[in-house]
Amino acid sequence: MNGLRNLRRILTLSCEEHRRLASLSLDQPLRRTDRWAMRGHWLSCRVCRPLVRELRRVDRIARQSGGVGGGEVEDSDGLSPEARRRLERLLSR
Repeated sequence: MNGLRNLRRILTLSCEEHRRLASLSLDQPLRRTDRWAMRGHWLSCRVCRPLVRELRRVDRIARQSGGVGGGEVEDSDGLSPEARRRLERLLSR
């Protein structure tokens, strides 16, 4: 029964779940079923392909620069004071 559930996941992965897994895969290894589901979805979905490429590109640039913004991190959440102010302004709208 578990094999059928895995096959169903591989064949029916949604775009939303694909993007979530793509983001997660940048930080940790995925289960084999999730990797296969992502590959299948990526091959069949023209919308997700460029989004995943862009996500990987941004991650690579962030890692090369030593973090987003390249400034000093002062808070435990990893945000610089300037980034925190920008986010607070956006969220208060």
